[in-house]
Amino acid sequence: MNILQVTPGYWPEIGGVERHVEALAERLVARGHEVTVATLEPRGQKTGNGARGGAEVLRFPAWGIGDAYRLPQGLAGFIRANRNRWDIVHVHNYHAPLIPLVAFGGGGPFVATTHLNDAPHSAMAGLLHHPYRMLGGAAVRRAEAIVCVTEAERGRVISRLGAEPARTVVIPNGFDPALLKAREGSGVRDPFLMLSVGRLQAYKRVAAALRSLSLLDERHQLAIVGDGPQREELTALAAELGLANRVTFAGRASDGELIEWYRRAGTVISLSAAEAFGMTVLEGVAAGAQVVASDIPAFRDLARLFPGQVVTVDAEAPEQVAQAVRQAAVRTGNAPADVSAFTWDAVTDRLIETYRGALGQARRAGVTNGERKREDGPRVSDARTGAE
Repeated sequence: MNILQVTPGYWPEIGGVERHVEALAERLVARGHEVTVATLEPRGQKTGNGARGGAEVLRFPAWGIGDAYRLPQGLAGFIRANRNRWDIVHVHNYHAPLIPLVAFGGGGPFVATTHLNDAPHSAMAGLLHHPYRMLGGAAVRRAEAIVCVTEAERGRVISRLGAEPARTVVIPNGFDPALLKAREGSGVRDPFLMLSVGRLQAYKRVAAALRSLSLLDERHQLAIVGDGPQREELTALAAELGLANRVTFAGRASDGELIEWYRRAGTVISLSAAEAFGMTVLEGVAAGAQVVASDIPAFRDLARLFPGQVVTVDAEAPEQVAQAVRQAAVRTGNAPADVSAFTWDAVTDRLIETYRGALGQARRAGVTNGERKREDGPRVSDARTGAE
Protein backbone atom coordinates (compact mmCIF):
# COMPACT_ATOMS: atom_id res chain seq x y z
CA MET A 1 0.00 0.00 0.00
CA ASN A 2 0.96 3.62 -0.50
CA ILE A 3 -0.01 5.45 2.68
CA LEU A 4 -0.15 9.12 3.63
CA GLN A 5 0.16 9.84 7.35
CA VAL A 6 -1.13 13.33 8.28
CA THR A 7 -0.10 14.59 11.71
CA PRO A 8 0.24 18.00 13.38
CA GLY A 9 3.71 17.22 14.74
CA TYR A 10 6.62 14.94 13.87
CA TRP A 11 10.29 14.46 14.72
CA PRO A 12 12.24 16.43 15.95
CA GLU A 13 9.18 17.40 18.01
CA ILE A 14 8.66 14.98 20.89
CA GLY A 15 5.26 13.97 22.23
CA GLY A 16 2.81 11.09 22.39
CA VAL A 17 1.26 11.61 18.95
CA GLU A 18 4.63 12.36 17.35
CA ARG A 19 6.16 9.16 18.69
CA HIS A 20 3.06 7.19 17.73
CA VAL A 21 3.14 8.27 14.08
CA GLU A 22 6.91 7.86 13.75
CA ALA A 23 6.81 4.31 15.12
CA LEU A 24 3.99 3.37 12.75
CA ALA A 25 5.71 4.94 9.74
CA GLU A 26 8.96 3.08 10.39
CA ARG A 27 7.26 -0.27 10.78
CA LEU A 28 4.99 0.19 7.78
CA VAL A 29 8.07 0.92 5.67
CA ALA A 30 9.76 -2.18 7.10
CA ARG A 31 6.75 -4.23 5.91
CA GLY A 32 7.27 -2.98 2.35
CA HIS A 33 4.67 -0.18 2.27
CA GLU A 34 5.41 3.28 0.90
CA VAL A 35 4.82 5.99 3.51
CA THR A 36 4.66 9.76 3.23
CA VAL A 37 4.28 11.89 6.35
CA ALA A 38 2.63 15.31 5.93
CA THR A 39 3.08 17.48 9.01
CA LEU A 40 3.27 21.08 10.19
CA GLU A 41 6.51 23.03 10.39
CA PRO A 42 7.46 23.33 14.09
CA ARG A 43 6.66 26.77 15.47
CA GLY A 44 9.66 29.08 15.12
CA GLN A 45 11.72 26.52 13.18
CA LYS A 46 12.53 25.86 9.55
CA THR A 47 13.12 22.12 9.62
CA GLY A 48 12.29 21.54 5.96
CA ASN A 49 11.38 18.38 4.05
CA GLY A 50 13.41 15.21 4.15
CA ALA A 51 13.27 11.54 5.00
CA ARG A 52 13.27 9.62 8.27
CA GLY A 53 13.11 5.89 8.84
CA GLY A 54 12.43 5.28 5.16
CA ALA A 55 9.40 7.61 5.05
CA GLU A 56 9.23 10.83 3.05
CA VAL A 57 8.54 13.75 5.40
CA LEU A 58 6.86 16.89 4.04
CA ARG A 59 6.42 19.93 6.30
CA PHE A 60 3.89 22.71 5.74
CA PRO A 61 3.98 26.17 7.34
CA ALA A 62 1.07 26.81 9.71
CA TRP A 63 -0.49 29.58 11.75
CA GLY A 64 -2.85 29.62 14.72
CA ILE A 65 -3.36 30.42 18.39
CA GLY A 66 -1.08 28.49 20.73
CA ASP A 67 -0.06 24.95 19.87
CA ALA A 68 -3.59 23.65 19.20
CA TYR A 69 -5.71 24.17 16.09
CA ARG A 70 -2.89 25.49 13.89
CA LEU A 71 -3.94 25.74 10.23
CA PRO A 72 -1.48 24.45 7.60
CA GLN A 73 -0.82 26.44 4.46
CA GLY A 74 -1.05 24.43 1.26
CA LEU A 75 -1.69 21.01 2.78
CA ALA A 76 -5.32 20.72 1.61
CA GLY A 77 -4.36 21.55 -1.97
CA PHE A 78 -1.44 19.14 -1.83
CA ILE A 79 -3.65 16.24 -0.70
CA ARG A 80 -6.31 17.04 -3.28
CA ALA A 81 -3.79 17.35 -6.13
CA ASN A 82 -2.16 14.04 -5.21
CA ARG A 83 -5.30 12.10 -4.27
CA ASN A 84 -4.53 9.32 -6.76
CA ARG A 85 -1.08 8.76 -5.29
CA TRP A 86 -2.15 7.08 -2.02
CA ASP A 87 -4.30 4.05 -1.35
CA ILE A 88 -5.35 5.47 1.99
CA VAL A 89 -4.82 8.55 4.13
CA HIS A 90 -4.37 8.15 7.89
CA VAL A 91 -4.91 11.40 9.78
CA HIS A 92 -4.09 11.86 13.47
CA ASN A 93 -5.30 13.99 16.36
CA TYR A 94 -8.80 15.41 16.76
CA HIS A 95 -7.25 18.35 18.66
CA ALA A 96 -5.87 19.82 15.44
CA PRO A 97 -7.94 20.89 12.39
CA LEU A 98 -6.44 18.19 10.19
CA ILE A 99 -9.25 15.62 10.30
CA PRO A 100 -11.76 18.13 8.80
CA LEU A 101 -9.17 19.11 6.21
CA VAL A 102 -8.84 15.48 5.09
CA ALA A 103 -12.53 14.61 5.48
CA PHE A 104 -13.85 17.48 3.37
CA GLY A 105 -10.86 17.97 1.08
CA GLY A 106 -11.61 15.32 -1.52
CA GLY A 107 -8.63 13.16 -0.65
CA GLY A 108 -10.38 9.80 -0.88
CA PRO A 109 -10.67 6.97 1.70
CA PHE A 110 -9.20 7.78 5.10
CA VAL A 111 -8.72 6.45 8.61
CA ALA A 112 -8.71 8.78 11.63
CA THR A 113 -6.93 8.20 14.94
CA THR A 114 -8.52 10.77 17.23
CA HIS A 115 -6.21 10.75 20.30
CA LEU A 116 -9.23 12.38 21.99
CA ASN A 117 -8.32 13.58 25.48
CA ASP A 118 -10.74 13.22 28.37
CA ALA A 119 -10.36 16.93 29.27
CA PRO A 120 -8.81 20.05 27.71
CA HIS A 121 -5.10 20.65 28.35
CA SER A 122 -5.62 24.39 28.90
CA ALA A 123 -8.29 27.06 29.29
CA MET A 124 -7.71 28.19 25.68
CA ALA A 125 -8.14 24.63 24.40
CA GLY A 126 -11.35 24.34 26.42
CA LEU A 127 -12.77 27.47 24.80
CA LEU A 128 -11.92 26.22 21.32
CA HIS A 129 -13.32 22.71 21.87
CA HIS A 130 -16.97 23.77 21.94
CA PRO A 131 -17.29 25.61 18.59
CA TYR A 132 -15.01 23.03 16.96
CA ARG A 133 -17.00 19.98 18.07
CA MET A 134 -19.69 20.24 15.36
CA LEU A 135 -17.12 20.43 12.57
CA GLY A 136 -14.73 17.95 14.15
CA GLY A 137 -17.46 15.44 14.90
CA ALA A 138 -18.85 15.59 11.36
CA ALA A 139 -15.34 15.06 9.99
CA VAL A 140 -14.61 12.08 12.23
CA ARG A 141 -17.89 10.43 11.23
CA ARG A 142 -16.83 10.48 7.57
CA ALA A 143 -13.82 8.24 8.20
CA GLU A 144 -13.90 4.67 6.89
CA ALA A 145 -12.50 3.63 10.29
CA ILE A 146 -11.92 5.50 13.53
CA VAL A 147 -9.02 4.27 15.63
CA CYS A 148 -9.05 4.87 19.39
CA VAL A 149 -6.10 4.05 21.63
CA THR A 150 -8.19 2.96 24.66
CA GLU A 151 -11.68 1.71 25.40
CA ALA A 152 -12.21 4.91 27.39
CA GLU A 153 -11.41 7.00 24.33
CA ARG A 154 -13.71 4.87 22.19
CA GLY A 155 -16.55 5.68 24.60
CA ARG A 156 -15.83 9.40 24.27
CA VAL A 157 -15.68 9.24 20.46
CA ILE A 158 -19.07 7.52 20.35
CA SER A 159 -20.82 9.68 22.96
CA ARG A 160 -19.26 13.08 22.19
CA LEU A 161 -18.74 12.89 18.45
CA GLY A 162 -21.60 10.60 17.44
CA ALA A 163 -19.39 7.98 15.80
CA GLU A 164 -20.91 4.65 14.84
CA PRO A 165 -19.74 2.02 17.35
CA ALA A 166 -19.26 -0.50 14.53
CA ARG A 167 -16.87 1.84 12.74
CA THR A 168 -14.62 2.40 15.78
CA VAL A 169 -11.72 0.12 16.67
CA VAL A 170 -9.37 0.07 19.63
CA ILE A 171 -5.69 -0.19 18.72
CA PRO A 172 -3.42 0.97 21.57
CA ASN A 173 -0.16 2.83 21.48
CA GLY A 174 2.93 0.65 21.47
CA PHE A 175 6.23 0.88 23.31
CA ASP A 176 9.84 0.71 22.25
CA PRO A 177 10.86 -2.96 22.60
CA ALA A 178 14.26 -1.76 23.80
CA LEU A 179 12.48 -0.86 27.05
CA LEU A 180 12.36 -4.57 27.86
CA LYS A 181 16.12 -4.27 28.46
CA ALA A 182 15.25 -2.12 31.46
CA ARG A 183 14.02 -5.29 33.16
CA GLU A 184 17.57 -6.60 33.16
CA GLY A 185 20.05 -5.92 35.93
CA SER A 186 17.44 -5.77 38.68
CA GLY A 187 20.11 -5.01 41.25
CA VAL A 188 20.41 -1.53 39.78
CA ARG A 189 16.76 -0.69 40.48
CA ASP A 190 16.28 1.66 43.42
CA PRO A 191 12.89 1.12 45.12
CA PHE A 192 13.01 4.70 46.43
CA LEU A 193 13.66 6.41 43.08
CA MET A 194 10.56 7.94 41.50
CA LEU A 195 10.63 8.75 37.79
CA SER A 196 8.48 11.32 35.97
CA VAL A 197 8.70 11.38 32.15
CA GLY A 198 7.03 13.94 29.91
CA ARG A 199 6.79 17.52 28.75
CA LEU A 200 6.81 20.01 31.62
CA GLN A 201 3.40 21.57 31.20
CA ALA A 202 0.82 22.39 33.85
CA TYR A 203 -1.64 19.64 32.90
CA LYS A 204 1.05 16.99 33.52
CA ARG A 205 0.90 17.97 37.23
CA VAL A 206 4.56 17.37 37.99
CA ALA A 207 4.08 19.88 40.83
CA ALA A 208 1.80 17.31 42.49
CA ALA A 209 4.64 14.78 42.37
CA LEU A 210 6.92 17.30 44.09
CA ARG A 211 4.37 17.95 46.83
CA SER A 212 3.98 14.23 47.46
CA LEU A 213 7.77 13.85 47.64
CA SER A 214 7.85 16.43 50.43
CA LEU A 215 5.74 14.01 52.53
CA LEU A 216 8.13 11.09 52.05
CA ASP A 217 11.28 10.41 54.00
CA GLU A 218 14.69 11.38 52.61
CA ARG A 219 15.35 7.99 51.06
CA HIS A 220 12.86 8.90 48.33
CA GLN A 221 14.21 10.78 45.30
CA LEU A 222 12.54 12.10 42.15
CA ALA A 223 14.03 12.21 38.64
CA ILE A 224 12.18 14.41 36.14
CA VAL A 225 12.96 13.56 32.52
CA GLY A 226 11.65 16.07 29.99
CA ASP A 227 11.57 19.79 29.38
CA GLY A 228 8.99 22.46 28.76
CA PRO A 229 7.57 25.83 29.78
CA GLN A 230 7.05 24.88 33.42
CA ARG A 231 10.64 23.91 34.18
CA GLU A 232 11.64 27.16 35.89
CA GLU A 233 8.48 27.15 38.00
CA LEU A 234 9.02 23.53 39.04
CA THR A 235 12.66 24.18 39.90
CA ALA A 236 11.57 27.05 42.15
CA LEU A 237 8.90 24.88 43.79
CA ALA A 238 11.44 22.13 44.53
CA ALA A 239 13.66 24.71 46.26
CA GLU A 240 10.71 26.16 48.16
CA LEU A 241 9.77 22.70 49.45
CA GLY A 242 13.36 22.00 50.51
CA LEU A 243 13.75 19.26 47.91
CA ALA A 244 16.56 20.64 45.75
CA ASN A 245 18.96 17.87 46.79
CA ARG A 246 16.32 15.14 46.23
CA VAL A 247 15.13 16.15 42.75
CA THR A 248 17.02 15.72 39.48
CA PHE A 249 15.88 17.74 36.46
CA ALA A 250 17.38 15.57 33.72
CA GLY A 251 15.96 17.49 30.74
CA ARG A 252 15.39 15.76 27.43
CA ALA A 253 16.92 12.29 27.26
CA SER A 254 18.05 10.14 24.36
CA ASP A 255 16.39 6.76 23.92
CA GLY A 256 19.33 5.04 25.59
CA GLU A 257 19.34 7.46 28.51
CA LEU A 258 15.60 7.02 28.99
CA ILE A 259 15.98 3.25 29.16
CA GLU A 260 18.62 3.67 31.87
CA TRP A 261 16.25 5.87 33.89
CA TYR A 262 13.52 3.23 33.59
CA ARG A 263 16.02 0.54 34.62
CA ARG A 264 16.96 2.44 37.78
CA ALA A 265 13.52 3.69 38.91
CA GLY A 266 11.49 1.70 41.37
CA THR A 267 8.34 3.73 40.71
CA VAL A 268 7.14 5.64 37.66
CA ILE A 269 4.79 8.46 38.61
CA SER A 270 2.37 10.03 36.11
CA LEU A 271 -0.22 12.43 37.54
CA SER A 272 -1.47 14.01 34.32
CA ALA A 273 -4.90 15.66 34.35
CA ALA A 274 -5.84 14.53 30.82
CA GLU A 275 -4.52 11.96 28.35
CA ALA A 276 -5.89 9.92 25.47
CA PHE A 277 -3.45 7.14 26.40
CA GLY A 278 -0.98 6.46 29.19
CA MET A 279 2.31 6.25 27.30
CA THR A 280 4.49 6.77 30.38
CA VAL A 281 2.34 4.33 32.35
CA LEU A 282 2.77 1.65 29.69
CA GLU A 283 6.51 2.30 29.46
CA GLY A 284 6.82 1.91 33.22
CA VAL A 285 4.98 -1.42 33.07
CA ALA A 286 7.09 -2.60 30.13
CA ALA A 287 10.27 -1.67 32.00
CA GLY A 288 9.21 -3.67 35.06
CA ALA A 289 8.69 -0.71 37.42
CA GLN A 290 5.74 -0.02 39.69
CA VAL A 291 3.47 2.82 38.50
CA VAL A 292 1.50 5.42 40.47
CA ALA A 293 -0.90 7.24 38.13
CA SER A 294 -3.68 9.79 38.38
CA ASP A 295 -7.24 8.50 38.37
CA ILE A 296 -8.23 9.42 34.81
CA PRO A 297 -9.99 7.16 32.27
CA ALA A 298 -6.94 6.31 30.11
CA PHE A 299 -4.90 5.32 33.16
CA ARG A 300 -7.78 3.34 34.66
CA ASP A 301 -7.83 1.18 31.52
CA LEU A 302 -4.15 0.30 32.03
CA ALA A 303 -4.64 -0.24 35.77
CA ARG A 304 -7.33 -2.82 34.97
CA LEU A 305 -5.00 -4.59 32.54
CA PHE A 306 -1.96 -4.49 34.85
CA PRO A 307 -3.30 -4.51 38.44
CA GLY A 308 -0.03 -5.88 39.81
CA GLN A 309 1.94 -2.85 38.67
CA VAL A 310 -0.40 0.14 38.23
CA VAL A 311 -2.35 1.92 40.96
CA THR A 312 -4.44 5.05 40.41
CA VAL A 313 -4.74 7.89 42.93
CA ASP A 314 -6.26 11.31 43.38
CA ALA A 315 -3.42 13.50 42.10
CA GLU A 316 -4.69 16.46 44.13
CA ALA A 317 -4.34 14.53 47.41
CA PRO A 318 -0.58 14.58 48.21
CA GLU A 319 -0.81 12.18 51.15
CA GLN A 320 -2.70 9.62 49.04
CA VAL A 321 -0.02 9.88 46.34
CA ALA A 322 2.75 9.58 48.94
CA GLN A 323 1.16 6.51 50.51
CA ALA A 324 0.86 4.85 47.09
CA VAL A 325 4.57 5.52 46.48
CA ARG A 326 5.47 3.99 49.87
CA GLN A 327 3.50 0.86 48.99
CA ALA A 328 5.01 0.71 45.50
CA ALA A 329 8.51 0.72 47.00
CA VAL A 330 7.64 -2.48 48.87
CA ARG A 331 6.32 -4.15 45.70
CA THR A 332 9.40 -3.32 43.59
CA GLY A 333 10.92 -6.53 42.29
CA ASN A 334 7.64 -8.32 41.51
CA ALA A 335 7.49 -10.19 38.20
CA PRO A 336 6.79 -7.77 35.31
CA ALA A 337 3.59 -8.10 33.28
CA ASP A 338 3.12 -9.54 29.79
CA VAL A 339 3.04 -6.55 27.42
CA SER A 340 3.31 -8.44 24.13
CA ALA A 341 -0.02 -7.04 22.89
CA PHE A 342 1.47 -3.53 23.08
CA THR A 343 4.55 -3.95 20.92
CA TRP A 344 4.66 -1.69 17.85
CA ASP A 345 4.79 -4.79 15.66
CA ALA A 346 1.50 -6.03 17.14
CA VAL A 347 -0.02 -2.55 16.78
CA THR A 348 1.12 -2.33 13.15
CA ASP A 349 -0.41 -5.74 12.34
CA ARG A 350 -3.78 -4.56 13.60
CA LEU A 351 -3.52 -1.23 11.81
CA ILE A 352 -2.76 -2.87 8.43
CA GLU A 353 -5.82 -5.07 8.92
CA THR A 354 -7.87 -1.93 9.62
CA TYR A 355 -6.53 -0.24 6.47
CA ARG A 356 -7.51 -3.22 4.34
CA GLY A 357 -10.97 -3.39 5.88
CA ALA A 358 -11.45 0.34 5.38
CA LEU A 359 -10.40 0.14 1.73
CA GLY A 360 -12.78 -2.75 1.10
CA GLN A 361 -15.66 -0.89 2.71
CA ALA A 362 -14.85 2.28 0.76
CA ARG A 363 -14.91 0.39 -2.54
CA ARG A 364 -18.24 -1.23 -1.72
CA ALA A 365 -19.65 2.18 -0.70
CA GLY A 366 -18.49 3.80 -3.94
CA VAL A 367 -15.95 6.06 -2.20
CA THR A 368 -13.02 6.50 -4.56
CA ASN A 369 -10.13 8.92 -4.55
CA GLY A 370 -11.64 12.38 -4.69
CA GLU A 371 -15.26 11.22 -4.31
CA ARG A 372 -17.21 10.71 -1.08
CA LYS A 373 -20.89 9.88 -1.28
CA ARG A 374 -22.03 9.36 2.25
CA GLU A 375 -21.89 10.58 5.83
CA ASP A 376 -23.05 7.31 7.35
CA GLY A 377 -21.42 4.34 5.65
CA PRO A 378 -21.20 0.59 6.15
CA ARG A 379 -19.46 -1.13 8.96
CA VAL A 380 -15.73 -1.68 9.33
CA SER A 381 -14.46 -4.90 10.87
CA ASP A 382 -13.10 -4.73 14.39
CA ALA A 383 -9.29 -4.96 14.17
CA ARG A 384 -9.17 -7.05 17.34
CA THR A 385 -11.74 -9.72 16.52
CA GLY A 386 -12.54 -9.47 12.82
CA ALA A 387 -16.22 -9.09 13.73
CA GLU A 388 -18.43 -6.32 12.34
